[in-house]
Amino acid sequence: QSMLTNHLVKCLDKRVRDAKSTGEYDIGIRTLTGNKVSVKNTRAFNFRGSEAMDESVLVYSVEIDQGMSSDTALKLYDEAIQADDSRGQIKTGFYIDRRTLFKQCPPVYLIISMGRTSPNAVVVRPNNGRNCHNIPWIKDRFIQPSSRCDDLVKVRQMWDREFALADTDSDNAYQMWSFGRQRKPIYIFGGQIV
Repeated sequence: QSMLTNHLVKCLDKRVRDAKSTGEYDIGIRTLTGNKVSVKNTRAFNFRGSEAMDESVLVYSVEIDQGMSSDTALKLYDEAIQADDSRGQIKTGFYIDRRTLFKQCPPVYLIISMGRTSPNAVVVRPNNGRNCHNIPWIKDRFIQPSSRCDDLVKVRQMWDREFALADTDSDNAYQMWSFGRQRKPIYIFGGQIV
């Protein structure tokens, strides 16, 4: 039992060190975002050693639907348009990929400028929510093969269609380069020892 406890503490220590070095140490259940975040299971590991009397580590199994609904995307768009000074390297708005290689539906993107001095912008998708990327990559990957769409009714319809298609596991592609929004469970450690 002592060997098992020591192994668990060493593994936990390594995970904490790795999380601290990548800046993810303070990520907790409350800071996870997505269409839906839910705790599915909680386990407790209790310690009775001389250094950690009556201490426990809680392990939360958390499931995340990382997608974003059209209502949330349109709200984000409204907020971004009001804050946008229109002098950034990228124009905030919705973009639709018109290439014919997408058989299910054309992908729709919300691109949000982070200002004229930022080297990055935010890309929002129905299947994986909000992500920050550098501007040259965004221009090459999203803006160049796409056209801007200012018809918000059309955007909502296309967003809802892709959001429904993306309701699958994140390991499954529902069409080329587009993966589902349901992530495998992640595990979050908590407790006095951590």
